[in-house]
Amino acid sequence: MIKSILLPLDPSDENKIALDFAVKLTKQTKSNLTGLSIVDEPQITAPQAAPPGAGDLHARAVKAKLDDANKSAKSLKNAFQKIAEKSKVENTAVVLTGDPASEIVRESHKHDLVVIAEKTFFKY
Repeated sequence: MIKSILLPLDPSDENKIALDFAVKLTKQTKSNLTGLSIVDEPQITAPQAAPPGAGDLHARAVKAKLDDANKSAKSLKNAFQKIAEKSKVENTAVVLTGDPASEIVRESHKHDLVVIAEKTFFKY
């Protein structure tokens, strides 16, 4: 019996289709739907070549990317919650930081089913 469904969130059209499917399945199974939004901090903060003297500029660029990724992740979470609540499905929304694939696998162990789009775009 399915009691808990995990849906990794990203801003793609494919993910909207996965969300629609997950909502329908959640209603049919009377389960809980968890929307998972991930900030890919390892990718954003990965060392990159920079010309001498550009360290401060690079640090500011990384901070700006992290800020933008956090805003995007929270926006995805809020949009998920709005749709889930409008659809009247029991839901949980989570924002995590880390490697998207690793975080999805880690969270999948807490759920009975994972619904994921055919194509994914977890990078911000």
